[in-house]
Amino acid sequence: MTTPGRSARSLRKDVLSILHSCIKASDPLYAIKKRVKLKRGKLWVDSHSYDLRLIKRVFVIGAGKASARMVQAIEELFGDRISSGIIITKKGHQLPLRGRIDLMEGAHPLPDREGL
Repeated sequence: MTTPGRSARSLRKDVLSILHSCIKASDPLYAIKKRVKLKRGKLWVDSHSYDLRLIKRVFVIGAGKASARMVQAIEELFGDRISSGIIITKKGHQLPLRGRIDLMEGAHPLPDREGL
């Protein structure tokens, strides 16, 4: 059933556009890129800023199913500014990283030896 003046093709296009927007908004990489920025020597996280000229070393730590995807955004943003780091993600959620951050896998929701 279509609304008056709207074709099924037009409605399908709208539904697919909404679906695509929802999927993009739920992507951890996109979420980080949307909220974390580097501007004129400062790190911005939403409305909070940190002067990176005062910071000599950047370490990245994280845990959780989305951490590997989030770290891909952080690596893209910081590049060689990252000194090192470690993240632990759920088994099967490993993604390729650039090499400065170690990625380990562990069980979820109950931690196992690998996660510890």
